[in-house]
Order: sequence, then C-alpha cells, then structure tokens
Amino acid sequence: MITARAPFCRAIQRYHRWILLPAEGTVGGWVDHRGMTITDTAGTPRRVHGAGICGDLTRESVIPRGQRCSQALRVYFVSELGRGFHFDAPMRKFIATNAGRTLGAAVDFWAGSRDLPPAEIGAQFELNRFQRSWHATHPGAGHGDLLAAWKVYRSLPVHARPDVNNFQAVRPAAAASQADAKS
Repeated sequence: MITARAPFCRAIQRYHRWILLPAEGTVGGWVDHRGMTITDTAGTPRRVHGAGICGDLTRESVIPRGQRCSQALRVYFVSELGRGFHFDAPMRKFIATNAGRTLGAAVDFWAGSRDLPPAEIGAQFELNRFQRSWHATHPGAGHGDLLAAWKVYRSLPVHARPDVNNFQAVRPAAAASQADAKS
C-alpha cells in the first residue's frame, strides 16, 4: 500500500520495531521497552465527540449524551437566565450527567442551585481558600491588601499559620504599622 503518508508510516513501523512492538496488527500480549504489558484499548468506552445540540434551542430541546458546555448552550442560557449566567461546577455536572433531560430542566436546575452555599474549596487550592475567606472577613479591602496579607501568611512556617478562616493574626505590614501608630 503506497500512499502520500507512506514515508510517515514507514517511520512509525521502524519505531515500533525498535521498541519491540509489532509493526502492524494488534498489540495484545506484547510488553513494551519498560516491561509494561501493552493492552488493547479497542473496547474502552470513550467520550462521545459529536456536534451536540445545534439549531434553534428551546426549553424542550433534549440534552444528548456527551453534550459539552458549548458556546451555543452559553448563548441560550444567557438569553434565558440573563448576563449573570456562567457554567459553574454544578451546572457542568448537570449537563454532563443528565442526557435525555431538557434544557428547561437545566434552566430550572440553575435557578434552584443559586441558593446553595459555595462548595468547599479543596485544601490543595490554598490561595483560593485564602481569597474567599479574606474577602468575607475584609469587605471593601483592596486586591493589594489581599496580596500583602497572602505574603505575610505564606511567610509564616506552616505550623505557625493561623486557620485560613481566621485572619485577625494576618495583617499586612503596612496595615499593622498604621494600626500600631493609631494606638
């Protein structure tokens, strides 16, 4: 078989032979150069990559399997829910896991999920947790104050840092010196 891709295919075949793989056919039962067994992934379920919802979207439009949070959906939801709409984690999960439901159900879900408390931010996202708590305890404080407090917080040894929800002990140096000057 000679095609325009023949030089590329021959290069792949040489590479496969070099790492002791068959140049053609399946790889079941073969071991790669690291000693790892190579498995055939032909039966592995994969995410559906289709066009998804298209055309005129209405509340009765059905969410197909594998639907992504596309720009077409964003435009529809903004027209239904207003400019404040965004794909947050609960909404992305709803779209991904509710194939067969309608866009009307998604609109109702969005409206109902606005009263939910914010989700817990994982410990690995320390800055995000710090920012959420900082803004809750320092309304009206500027971004520069936040960054200064973050630098103070991060400069402390881990065992000496206050709880991320208690920032009274974490003050930027400038704010601390101003507070000391007033007293």
